[in-house]
Amino acid sequence: HPDKDQAWGQYLEGRVNVLRQFPAFGSKILEHSQPASAQYFSFPVMGDIKNREGFQLILIPKDEVLEKLAYNNLLTTIMIAAVVVVISIPLSWLVAIGPTRLQDNLRRALEKIRHYQSVIDRNIITSTTDKNGVITSVSSKFLRIAGRATEEMIGNKHNVIRHPDTPDEIYKDLWGTITQGIPWRGEIQNVCSDGSFYWLDSIITPEVTPTGEVSGYMSVSHNISDKKEIERLSVTDQLTGLYNRRHLDDVLDSEIARHKRYGGALSLIICDIDKFKSVNDDLGHQAGDKVLVAFAGLMQSCIRQTDTIGRWGGEEFAVICSETSLENALVFAEKLRAVVEAGDFSIERQVTASFGVSEFGTSDTPDLLLSRADKA
Repeated sequence: HPDKDQAWGQYLEGRVNVLRQFPAFGSKILEHSQPASAQYFSFPVMGDIKNREGFQLILIPKDEVLEKLAYNNLLTTIMIAAVVVVISIPLSWLVAIGPTRLQDNLRRALEKIRHYQSVIDRNIITSTTDKNGVITSVSSKFLRIAGRATEEMIGNKHNVIRHPDTPDEIYKDLWGTITQGIPWRGEIQNVCSDGSFYWLDSIITPEVTPTGEVSGYMSVSHNISDKKEIERLSVTDQLTGLYNRRHLDDVLDSEIARHKRYGGALSLIICDIDKFKSVNDDLGHQAGDKVLVAFAGLMQSCIRQTDTIGRWGGEEFAVICSETSLENALVFAEKLRAVVEAGDFSIERQVTASFGVSEFGTSDTPDLLLSRADKA
């Protein structure tokens, strides 16, 4: 205590003062400014001892206790640091190896996607357009089969490769379907840059936005030119290039079925080259073949788009006249007869032909129709 009469040292021999006894921190104890530190602990006990002397209990730890405590603290710190290091090394490895493996997997997946895209580009006929039909991309396979350069396709529409024989109805059906967001599938004939043509079996799929609007179209096709050529050969007469008897039978059956269902006129013209046997006998079969080819060409040049002409057999030919009455068919047959009679067959005699005409009746059969035309 600052007052020597109240200082606790009055009870000790020599009246030792706390300031002299503990010069390093005695003033702090007396001022009660720091009740505890690394050197001492001060506890007021004047509440238990009612002598108004401000009695305090001061505990000063021994140096060896402090040293042992510091050693234990150091040892604990070292152990914690060692544990942290031991745990952090494998964790750091795991943290480092995880993203690396993920990056490797993503890189390999991206390489596979690019490989598949390259395979598709080289081997699949694909194209994309905007909603107006303007081409935005084409595959290499498409360019090869069409014989076109990329700049000839991008920015244009598919009508740059449209075959002139393709009916308008096909494209009306196509656009009427895909503009409603419905995929369309069909066979389309296109023209190459060299004038040749090819056939595609195409599936055109609309690309729809999340709001349900059509934003463009994708076409995936495969080349069916070989298939179409086989089909053509199967219905074509090898010598004249006209349809053969098999195809004429199919067309006649189809036209009769349509006539029965919807009505309308249907007529058949049978034509026979006069005295054709004598041409073969007198001039040879090569001359006879020449006459057949020339006759087919003349007939083909005269028929209408709705007519179907073919070689019925030998020197006989048939013309199926859809939506044609008997009177109109007779006029048409006379026109054909005059064309043949005036034709140049490059042989040493004039070539003429006989024509028979018959109109299909409601109670007729295909055989009866053919029989009447053959006998007319």
